[in-house]
Amino acid sequence: MNRFAAAFKRISEQFMQEQNLLDKGMSDLKQRYVKPQEKTPKKEPTVIPKM
Repeated sequence: MNRFAAAFKRISEQFMQEQNLLDKGMSDLKQRYVKPQEKTPKKEPTVIPKM
């Protein structure tokens, strides 16, 4: 493996690690701040009175 390939492999591995950290951080944030859909109150169907 030449130097360029080795450097590219190292950089791509580092990038994948950072990407995994980002994904984990985003899912943590979503779990913390985005309310689960089950907890949202169900809207009553809007009844339009007939004229």
